[in-house]
Amino acid sequence: MRLLRIEWMKLKGNKSFWIFSLIFMVFLPFLVVLLPSMLGGEVSGGVKMYPLMPKTAENTWYIVTLTSSYFTMFILAFILIYHIVNEFNYRTARQNVIDGFSRMQYLQGKLLLMLLLCVLATIYVFLTGLIATSYFGSIPREELTSFTEMMGGMMGTKPVVIEYGGLLEGVSMVGNYFLQILAYFSFAMFVSFLLRKGALAILVFFASFLIEVIGRGILSAYGYETIVSYLPLKSMSMILPNPGIETIVSGMAVPNPATIENIVVVLIYSGVFILGSILLFKKRDIS
Repeated sequence: MRLLRIEWMKLKGNKSFWIFSLIFMVFLPFLVVLLPSMLGGEVSGGVKMYPLMPKTAENTWYIVTLTSSYFTMFILAFILIYHIVNEFNYRTARQNVIDGFSRMQYLQGKLLLMLLLCVLATIYVFLTGLIATSYFGSIPREELTSFTEMMGGMMGTKPVVIEYGGLLEGVSMVGNYFLQILAYFSFAMFVSFLLRKGALAILVFFASFLIEVIGRGILSAYGYETIVSYLPLKSMSMILPNPGIETIVSGMAVPNPATIENIVVVLIYSGVFILGSILLFKKRDIS
């Protein structure tokens, strides 16, 4: 707890931390709860259409966790990277070791901070999901018509009323979210200890996703699709796969459950990135 308190003392005076945390906390419920409710209404003849509104509880949890994972990757990972690299820029890491911390203690503080961010983000996403399922589940299904159903009605197809389901139906997606952001944070920490420069670390972190996409395309073109699913960032994304914009708009996006193999691969990558961070900090000069 002492190490965690020290990390908190460093963070709480950082304006960027509060700004990006506020962005995460405000825009997440706006995107997954308010926006689907705002984009729609009565079209004609009493027909109500909300094209972005999830149609089932399982779909709601999926959309909430999927949206949250992108927010986490772009916002909370940014906080973690800048917190670590700033300690090298301002020589805080060196001063901590001079003041009596062992290198392992310093690393333990960063690992505890990473885990705390994961836990707090997961709790907030869970609460947001509860609000979303409670709100969407309170709307009578027969009053809603999706874009797909409306088009089907024009072609003479009778819309089917789908039961929303229980509030916790699909809540296991929150566990997937925790595992995914743990992996992303582990990668972000590794990049931070490897490069030690804020702008460069951020650039490399986000560029890695683009580079891997290009690499996946090349491997697939040469018939190595099997290898593609085992690449680090691809395996992480498969924990909460993006079903595509058309499926999301239909309000019926349902995730493919993560396999045990996929979970094990992601945990291994997380361990490798954490171990890499430890080795980098223990072996390199911190002056």
